[in-house]
Formats: sequence, C-alpha cells, structure tokens
Amino acid sequence: MSIDKALAFIHENNDSADFVGPIFEAQIQKTEAFLNITFPATYRKFLTEFGCGDILGLEIFGIVSNTEVMGTGIPCIAWLTPNLRNEELPQHLLPIADVGEGQYYVIDTQKHTHSETDTCPVLIWDPTTLETTVEFENFGAFLWEVLEELG
Repeated sequence: MSIDKALAFIHENNDSADFVGPIFEAQIQKTEAFLNITFPATYRKFLTEFGCGDILGLEIFGIVSNTEVMGTGIPCIAWLTPNLRNEELPQHLLPIADVGEGQYYVIDTQKHTHSETDTCPVLIWDPTTLETTVEFENFGAFLWEVLEELG
C-alpha cells in the first residue's frame, strides 16, 4: 500500500522530518466532529502516526496537538479549513498541503465509503477560480508519490 511505503519513508528519513505526532484517536474524532468530515483511512493512519509536519520541504497539514482541536495557523486543519471555507472551499474538501501559487491539495471526502479502502481522491483546489483537478487516487498515493519525487 502506498501509505505504508510513505510512512516507512518518513521513519527512515526522520532526520529530514519534523512532525508533532502521534495523535490519539479521541483527538482525531474531535477534529472530525469540529470540521463535520470523516477522514479517509490513509489520512487517519498518517494522523495517528505523525499528526502534521514537514519532510524534505513538503508541509502536510493535520492535527497539531492531543489537547486542543484549534491551532493558530497552518498546518492546523481545524484552523485552516474553516478559513478556506470562508473563501468558498466546498464543505466536503479537506486541505492537506500547499501546492504553491495559492492552490491547495485537498482530499475529496464526498467519495468516502467508511471502509478500510480509501476511495477519496486528492485534488488541487484553486481558491481564485474555485476549480478542482484530480491529481492522486487517495492520500496514500499523494504522500508516497510526492515523497518519492522529493527523495
């Protein structure tokens, strides 16, 4: 699975990484409730091990603390998501990384089947045009392919 390869890559390159995790399941559930979104399996697995942080210049948004839902800026999804919703981010999209030039990688949770199989594609969302483009099959594929390119 791509997510397993990506997580192993992060562990193997820990000297080039800065993450806050692990994050407890209770905190993940509080954040889901706050955002009114259910996280897909591969993103949940990442949050459980790493929470949020960066590796090789890739900053991955997520949960910043086991004690508070709301952080005070990026990379906290509980802070960023409502702010982007004020800029017309659809309710079912979850920002996970900055593409550059004002665009974001987002998980489309509308396709969530609540199973171990992650059916939620990662898109690029442009806040200027409000358009989306499918980029990756799911969060695991996104994380592995981007890390493979950077590494």
